[in-house]
Amino acid sequence: MLAADRMEIAELFEQGGHLMWAILAASVVGVAVFFERLWSLQRGRILPRAFVDRIRGMVSKGKTSEAQLLCEENGSSIALIMAGALRAYRNNKDRAACKEAVEEVGNREVAQLDRNVEIVGTVASITPLLGLLGTVIGMILVFKNFVEAYNATGKVTPDVFAGGIGQALVTTAFGLTVAIPMLVAYKFLQGRNDRLVVAMEEDAMGIVDLLEDGRAGRSSREPERGREPRRDREPEDVDHRDAGRDRAVRDREARARDARARDERDRDTRDRDDRVRDDRARDDRARDDRARDDRARDDRDRDDRARDQDREPRDRDAADADAGTTDRDEDA
Repeated sequence: MLAADRMEIAELFEQGGHLMWAILAASVVGVAVFFERLWSLQRGRILPRAFVDRIRGMVSKGKTSEAQLLCEENGSSIALIMAGALRAYRNNKDRAACKEAVEEVGNREVAQLDRNVEIVGTVASITPLLGLLGTVIGMILVFKNFVEAYNATGKVTPDVFAGGIGQALVTTAFGLTVAIPMLVAYKFLQGRNDRLVVAMEEDAMGIVDLLEDGRAGRSSREPERGREPRRDREPEDVDHRDAGRDRAVRDREARARDARARDERDRDTRDRDDRVRDDRARDDRARDDRARDDRARDDRDRDDRARDQDREPRDRDAADADAGTTDRDEDA
């Protein structure tokens, strides 16, 4: 049973023509990139929770140099982002500079997360177009075989249409078979990326808040000489934390808006592709109608010429008969 199924698939693949190899190559590339991204985007590789908790504990105890060394040795995305924040803090930078360092490193890491994801989306977009191209080529073969058979024998049998129509249907089916799973895989990878980016952002801002709290605590324990220690630091720390949370919420909302904008662009692209396919189908139908009208006009012209050729001998015979009758009348 399996051998028969494999033989049938092989026959269909061969019937689809050369474009089947292009669709197969695109599917192989898409599947390979999907599994590579699936492996690379594991939460344990990007955002190891135990490591983040360990770094938070060290920062809360004031061990910033040891925490920075561990982050640089770890090499995960969140570790590199936290290392940037710790580096700015140890250089006596303020909260804004720490946040800017987090954003700078975070942008690089987000670009690494998005790397090769668009390849899966490209495969999902081009495989239906390859199938459509196979459909167009198959219909061209149908009309070519039709004209050749009609000119050779004057009649057309169903097997003349079978090859081209079969190629058209097979390439379209295989293109859609590849495109639908690839589109689902593309959306899945995009969703995983967005969730990882939001989680990294929250953890990075949490480290910045801890660093700022440590700076505030150290300042309160070391009052200026000859002056009373400041007692109003705690409300300011609360304000900083609230501001950090507000910024994290705004950043999440901005990323959500970006994701919705990407979805809208993808939807517009699909709608545009559908319109292009519809326009091409209308053009094909119009071409078919023109070709049919041309063939009908040629048939009528051939029939008219045949009737004219049949009529000419009869007209000559009738003229000869009338001339003979006239001659006999004159002789009489």
